[in-house]
Amino acid sequence: MNRYVLLFVSLALAVPSFAQTKVSPVNAKIKYTGRIDFSDPHTPRFSYSGVTIGIEFTGTSMSAGFRPSTDDNYYYSILDNGNPVKIHLTQSEQEYDIARGLVDTVHHLTLVKLTEASLGIDTFTGFTLDEGDSLVTLPQGNGRVIEFIGNSITCGYGDETDKISDGFRPDQENFYETYAAVTARAFRADAVAVCKSGIGMYRNYGGPVTGTDNTMPEMYDRTLFKTAEPTWDFSSVIPDIVCVNLGTNDTSLGLFDPDLFSLACTAFLQRIRANYPDALVIYLIGPMMGDEAAASVRTAVEKSYAEIGDPNMKIFKMSTQTGEFGIGGNHHPTVAQHRYNAFELINYIQSITNWHAE
Repeated sequence: MNRYVLLFVSLALAVPSFAQTKVSPVNAKIKYTGRIDFSDPHTPRFSYSGVTIGIEFTGTSMSAGFRPSTDDNYYYSILDNGNPVKIHLTQSEQEYDIARGLVDTVHHLTLVKLTEASLGIDTFTGFTLDEGDSLVTLPQGNGRVIEFIGNSITCGYGDETDKISDGFRPDQENFYETYAAVTARAFRADAVAVCKSGIGMYRNYGGPVTGTDNTMPEMYDRTLFKTAEPTWDFSSVIPDIVCVNLGTNDTSLGLFDPDLFSLACTAFLQRIRANYPDALVIYLIGPMMGDEAAASVRTAVEKSYAEIGDPNMKIFKMSTQTGEFGIGGNHHPTVAQHRYNAFELINYIQSITNWHAE
């Protein structure tokens, strides 16, 4: 045999094998939470804040595959209930290292989408594990689900800065730190978020007092915010509680028609009740409205409630931000403000249900 061939064979035998195990997105041991398009189950797509992918796996390393449609989305990777690590998805990268050099045992991983639906659609392509390793059965929790319908507050706009002058920046938006996510975690409930900055009940931010198109009632049936199809299957996830936090943009710039708001609110709440006959519905008066705007929204919601006549619909007013916990980007709540409002909401939910925070 040629000595160069012998040398090549020797070197090839000396190179360690890096064979890996691919885990398809259709694997039944993956837990998905949130609005996800499974039209092609091998390439699930999603855009809303808070979409979560959870697994338990064996081995010393793992990576996750995504096909981002933009360079704007961020995720938390939470390994073995440790400190979250932020991951920035970019169109130039498809595989993201999550962990290396782990102890060879069972590990728990949660990936959480931090940024909102207007920033594009991400496609999940699966996990990669060490050769011979696999997923194990994932604990399913207590089965509780809370759906949060809202605007930029629910999305977490500007919560990771204390500079009011900061405009919208994806790297400063963190749904995981919002009142919604904190409240859900307190009850070990899954959080399903349907939220978008600037959206309202009958009027989006800055629109005419007569109302605008593309409000939450118009967009609510969508699985992916930016596309009309596919529509969401409301029978696929039935929440125990639905929290509606709309009104801040309806009252923006001092323009507000309470009758138009109440008309839209009544119809929207009736749709929610039709979709979820047994859910507790809590209308939240958010922390960014001044006293006059908050009172106007509350009165309009009370008018809708009187017309509907449903005892399982409540109203809860969050404390208005005063600056005690800082003011975030473009006057939005900071992480500290979100935590304070979450504390209030958690206590309120405990007071009207048999749920207990952990």
